[in-house]
Amino acid sequence: MWYKTGTISLTANNATVTGTGTAWADAKFGVMPGMILLAPDNKLYEVKQVNSNTSLTLNSNYAGTTASGQSYAIITTYEGDISQFSARFAAMLTFFQGSRNDTVSWFTGSGDMTFTKDDGTKLTVPTLAKIQTDYVSRSSSLDQSIASSVLFSKPVRLSTSSNATGFIPASQGAWVSWNRKTSADDGLTGATDFITHKGAFQGGWNFWNSNGTTADLSARISAAGYLTTAGGVNSTGDQIMQAGSTTSNLLLRFRDAAGIEKGAVYSDTSTGQMTIRWGGASHSLIGKADGQLNVPRTLTFNAIHSQPTDVPDVANLPVMFRGHDTASFDRPNNFTIGTWFGFSIVPTGGNEILGPGVERGKPVFFVNSRAGTAHVLNNLYVGDKAVIKVGDFGLGVTNSSEVFDFTKNSSPAGIHRAVESQNGAPAGGSAMVGVTASISGSYSGHIYTSHGATPGAIKLHAGWTRSNGTLDFVSAWHSGNTTVDSNGFIKKASPIVKLFGTGECELNEESQGVITKRISKGVYLVSGVRGFNADAAWGGAGNGIEIPVDDNKRPLIWIESKVLPDGDIEIRTYHRSYDTGPYSTRNIEAMDSGKIDDKKQPIFVEMPDGTPIDIPEGRFIDLRVEMPATDEPEPVF
Repeated sequence: MWYKTGTISLTANNATVTGTGTAWADAKFGVMPGMILLAPDNKLYEVKQVNSNTSLTLNSNYAGTTASGQSYAIITTYEGDISQFSARFAAMLTFFQGSRNDTVSWFTGSGDMTFTKDDGTKLTVPTLAKIQTDYVSRSSSLDQSIASSVLFSKPVRLSTSSNATGFIPASQGAWVSWNRKTSADDGLTGATDFITHKGAFQGGWNFWNSNGTTADLSARISAAGYLTTAGGVNSTGDQIMQAGSTTSNLLLRFRDAAGIEKGAVYSDTSTGQMTIRWGGASHSLIGKADGQLNVPRTLTFNAIHSQPTDVPDVANLPVMFRGHDTASFDRPNNFTIGTWFGFSIVPTGGNEILGPGVERGKPVFFVNSRAGTAHVLNNLYVGDKAVIKVGDFGLGVTNSSEVFDFTKNSSPAGIHRAVESQNGAPAGGSAMVGVTASISGSYSGHIYTSHGATPGAIKLHAGWTRSNGTLDFVSAWHSGNTTVDSNGFIKKASPIVKLFGTGECELNEESQGVITKRISKGVYLVSGVRGFNADAAWGGAGNGIEIPVDDNKRPLIWIESKVLPDGDIEIRTYHRSYDTGPYSTRNIEAMDSGKIDDKKQPIFVEMPDGTPIDIPEGRFIDLRVEMPATDEPEPVF
């Protein structure tokens, strides 16, 4: 017989043999001194001594090369060896006695037991009694039917793993498994799986709570995935709702006991718009994607900030709040706007529907909370009446608006200014200020004063416009344009002659009877007078002349006057130019030089200063003259 169990390792020129997986010291296998070892070098060596199950010594050194993990064979029997037979038989009896003891212990013991295997290793196994106690723990590919309730006194571990193909239950019932996830599933890897094989029924999950007498439904999950709870839902973390493939809206619906919807919160995840709805579907508060908030009806405020110190400091963020139930300047009012600088009202419509000066997005009204002022773009109304502002009707301004045509019935009412050259203006008023009033746009009344060179030259004019052109103006007599002689009669004191370049003239009431004519270029004769007005109010004799000026108030002409012996006045006018200022403002005029060029065309040159010239076309000079004395009627008492 041969013993070949395990492998051996040998070292060249060494007598020790080391075994792996061997049991050389077990006498029943017959490995004893004197036995023959067939070594890896195919030579035979005598066993000198068995040291242990894994070590023996040879009588001679190993002659081969060093080797490990090699197969081997030991001759364990040979014919006629009684001593070997006796030793092995005794070892076998001992082995069988030990095996019998192990068998008895397995049948009669409890818990676990340990025995030694043939190769010398230890093995711990449950006894029969323990197996019978734990008989539920078994492996089977068939369904296991347990007729009674099952009580687990320890946690139960499920190790079913079907993630390669996805576990599909074969029969109806409730199934629990672990790690079902596949690439086609939406489950979680390593998760415990609860599966309802509903068959032809509705399916889903019910969660009950029982006290042993009754069972109450705590929650249910429908086959479509809807969770219904008898109570609320508590969370210590974030709640996430993710849109599905069929709709972009996410909703929270609030229903009464009858299932009628009373409110909802929903989000359009495609746009980011959020809506809060209440009163069924009657009212919706919409938070638009661009940040706008649409309120269906009104906002009310409950908390009160009744004192100035109660107003929150939110830096430059505007706020609205409820103040004290009052209307005053000493504390916040019932409704208050809190603002860092001010607030405004702007139009949102297109410019095509807006009024004069109004632009989309630009304020038409604003309050400056720092300065304590309110501003309106056009008009402010009390009832249906516009509030008069500084500048309206000429009030509170330093330069009143002009009346351009006194002959129009629709002349605007108010305080205005005018000049004599304007259509319908009263004569003798080179510059005037006064009041115009209108009646239904059909009639206009005017009262104006005009200034003169001296205080005594002031005139007062009163007029009435009717039928768009019928204009009646009268002048008022006053201490500035009248004198009283020694007999107590009022006499005219301001005869004025307007002399034009053609020699024609325009007279006022006091200068009626004066005759003017042009003698030659720049030479005029005024007759029917007694020289210039000598009244000191007009500057004295020789000073009663007003000449035209340019835009820079510089005279356009030179004036030379001479009172003739008969009282007539000779007026001579000359060109007047300037050496300073832009060329266009120097009053440069061209004149014929009396020479011609090669083409027989006259040559023009700049007119020298002082050249005789007519009064400029469209302009005139004012002459304040002394009229011949007339007989005054005797007063009638």
